[in-house]
Amino acid sequence: MHEHPRSLSDNLIREIAKQGGTVGINFYYQQLTKNNVATIDDIVRHICRVVEIGGIGCCAIGSDLDGMQQYPKDFKTSRDFPALFEALLKRGFSEADVYRIAYQNLRDYIVQFV
Repeated sequence: MHEHPRSLSDNLIREIAKQGGTVGINFYYQQLTKNNVATIDDIVRHICRVVEIGGIGCCAIGSDLDGMQQYPKDFKTSRDFPALFEALLKRGFSEADVYRIAYQNLRDYIVQFV
């Protein structure tokens, strides 16, 4: 993953997962890549890394689409979510995994802890 002051360490991701928490993947380009423009591939790479470290149950979408000024070049609005989900399927995630990342993990967290 790209180093950024707001990025979580591997140990923190593990601890969040261990405690039943979720890690929301932010779409802000500076947290996704060292390049000046991020892409869906960068988002997928971050999702893969969080899942690798914490398991499928801790990863969620935390896009921050409402608070960014520079979006990934191929993901500008919520209408672009299907392209992200398709990229995850192509990367080997099952439809059930994509559903968990897109919705179920965060929903379960809110029901359990909020």
